[in-house]
Amino acid sequence: MVQLCKVLIVDDEMLIRQGIINYMNWESEGFQIVDQSSNGEEALSLIEKHKPHVVITDIVMPVMDGTELVKVIKRDYPDIEVVVLSSFENFDYVHSTFKEGIVDYILKPKLTSEELLESLYKAVKRIPNFEFCKNTQKIKPSTSKQLQQVIHGSQEVDKLPLLDFSYPYFCLIFFFSASNRYPTRNYLSTTLSRYVTSYQLEELVRDESELTYLVNMNRQSFEPLNTNVQALMGRIRADFPDLQLFVNHFFSNVRSLKEEYERSKARMKQLAFYLPTKSIFLPDLLLEESESQVELDRTSVMKLYKQHQVEEAIFQLLDYIDSLSKQYDLPVEEFKSLIGNQMFDIIVALGSLNYNTDSLERDKYSLFTTLNEAKTVKEALLPFYQFLDYTRDIAAPKKVKRQDGNMKKLLEYVNQHYAEPLGLTELAEHFHFNPSYLSNYFSTHHGEGFSEYVNKVRITKACELLKKSKQSISNISEEVGYSDPSYFSKVFKKMVGVSPSQFRRDEVS
Repeated sequence: MVQLCKVLIVDDEMLIRQGIINYMNWESEGFQIVDQSSNGEEALSLIEKHKPHVVITDIVMPVMDGTELVKVIKRDYPDIEVVVLSSFENFDYVHSTFKEGIVDYILKPKLTSEELLESLYKAVKRIPNFEFCKNTQKIKPSTSKQLQQVIHGSQEVDKLPLLDFSYPYFCLIFFFSASNRYPTRNYLSTTLSRYVTSYQLEELVRDESELTYLVNMNRQSFEPLNTNVQALMGRIRADFPDLQLFVNHFFSNVRSLKEEYERSKARMKQLAFYLPTKSIFLPDLLLEESESQVELDRTSVMKLYKQHQVEEAIFQLLDYIDSLSKQYDLPVEEFKSLIGNQMFDIIVALGSLNYNTDSLERDKYSLFTTLNEAKTVKEALLPFYQFLDYTRDIAAPKKVKRQDGNMKKLLEYVNQHYAEPLGLTELAEHFHFNPSYLSNYFSTHHGEGFSEYVNKVRITKACELLKKSKQSISNISEEVGYSDPSYFSKVFKKMVGVSPSQFRRDEVS
């Protein structure tokens, strides 16, 4: 039977994998890229799933390297042929794989589509009972494959064969997952069909960083998709809990696909940075949510540091950065740059004021690196909060006791108000702190999180009441600040080791 040769790509560098996938129209050459993997262990599960004819693998990879992978393939799947990718410095490893029976090796610096095709043709000739599809000109690539070539820039829409679409409108849906777990096409199609009746689904991108589909539909179907997106995402997140969904506006000309994809992807990644806990993003939904930006008077901040009014300087900086973090249209790199500039200016200013900045000079590169590598706004703010703690220690060395006093006041407030609804927001408002900074400040200076401490205070008080009073557990729960008795019991057992009722029985006996 004449058939396409199925190929699996294994390399820990995503750019290498994507480059190979988009070198050419593989199906027109008689090959089908069935999947990709970043290490040997993952590749083995994909081999079992797809039964590829050929595996293209790197040598140096995490978890299981290419040398070990080749050994397992040749032992357990002797009919699968292997082509090895290698760097110059790994040639000794390549030599050992030849002993296992690989077809060929290609040096990565010289990797071209022509050389790769030549190696794959060698592999095809060695596959037993395989009738390769030589009449390649008659093979029409799938619609998804053609669209993938368009968004990666390796093909223009106008030069493609006539694309087969059933409906006049399109929209892109993006999925992002921190754990890199994504639904399959069949899973998504089945779930989508519950809410949208007339559509066509084409997979554009599937890798560690995103899963993107083009949905082809009529205009009447777009409204149900928008209306039912909460229910749709609720079903999907039951199986994929950390998934984020982005839906762009619909468009009618598939020739604008590449531009729509690039524009929408940039927008979605920006929103995911600023709002990492939000699960659903709809077209233009967030434009009205951005708040007006607070302006920062740098001269005033520097003057406050000079006058040892560190807390007031920090308050102004926090107010500015908190406002900045709600500017969802501000490009991520510009946001990071503005934070970095503030840090740099303050370091220079503190030095010019003859403060001892040795500790900050020593650790500033680590702070800047953490800032630049941040994937979310919360991760980006953490090094800034740490930086502010450095400036507090540097600019107010004689006020360490006052800092301890601040912590003492915070703890006293919790001990006095534990029976009331008590969260970071309430505490921050009372002491004029930024809530995010207060969270970091509390854990840094007290060695445990704010919520942990509040629970500890409440459960300690509950133990006293269980020992001394005959109140019901429900009443005690409410008296120490828990509105839900079942949640109180859960926290109590976690911290004490037994349920409230068991604790009371043990005390009585």
